[in-house]
Amino acid sequence: MAGTPLVEPAGDGRFVLTFLWRGAERNVRLFGGPSAEHDDLQRLGATDVWYKSYTVPASTRLSYQLAPDVPKGRIDSFRFASALLGNERKVSIYTPPGGPAQAMVVLFDGTAYQTKVPTPTILDNLIAEKRIPPTMAVFIDNPDIATRGRELPPNPVFADVLAGDLMDEVRRRTSVAVPAARTILAGSSFGGLASAYVASRHPQVFGGVLSQSGSFWWHPQDGDPTQPVYMARVLLEKPVTPIRFYLEAGLFETGRAQATILDTSHHLRDVLQAKGYEVTYREHAAGHDYASWRGTLADGLVALLGPAAGR
Repeated sequence: MAGTPLVEPAGDGRFVLTFLWRGAERNVRLFGGPSAEHDDLQRLGATDVWYKSYTVPASTRLSYQLAPDVPKGRIDSFRFASALLGNERKVSIYTPPGGPAQAMVVLFDGTAYQTKVPTPTILDNLIAEKRIPPTMAVFIDNPDIATRGRELPPNPVFADVLAGDLMDEVRRRTSVAVPAARTILAGSSFGGLASAYVASRHPQVFGGVLSQSGSFWWHPQDGDPTQPVYMARVLLEKPVTPIRFYLEAGLFETGRAQATILDTSHHLRDVLQAKGYEVTYREHAAGHDYASWRGTLADGLVALLGPAAGR
């Protein structure tokens, strides 16, 4: 048998496909193929041979490309202390390969968005495919779970520290200044809510919101419980600013509560559209789950930063 991939019988009408590359120094990535994840091939020992195997049905038909020595972004971390917040947290910065950043995404729940959602790899792939420009990412950790519950729901002090001191520190460390139109806030659940609130308070810094299953049911404890759509009211009452929104929710994010994530996401979408904001809205057959968010983060990034995105 000549050529690759190698095809070997696996029984039960299935075959093992092994993709091969020889001569790469750093990595080899498979674009297409049996996986949609742009998988990395593994190095065979200390050789310059790289491989990846999949078991597939005999009827499989697909296309693929192998990309050797694709540049990867770099991750650097630092500790950020805030006297105003009275705490300290880890912040990580992803620097894209291949030149200075032309856009920036700031993500809440930073550790989760580097592990449960492999954002650095997603950015590597989107940048390599030219679906978004070189984009820097800032991952903001929570000091602890209790602090997360205080800071991510609409909190003016946290919003001001993020837009002021923290972004100043990021600019100082990277020497990168990105215009608000290409600076987006992103997160899920409370992080999606925080993205909308902080951007609405500081549109001169953040011009995009990427909300995955945002907790738009939230309202202040001293607020009217019959009026739970606090974030929608905030945006309804504010003058329109040039913020672009990508909102998504799961079809299973319903329940017995008076206001569910699915319902309040619908409501916020309608309010934003009525006000004249640019909104992309998506629903998925999913629940409140990182398994869904890791699959759809790329959609939001392309919608807000891709070649067809509004400016």
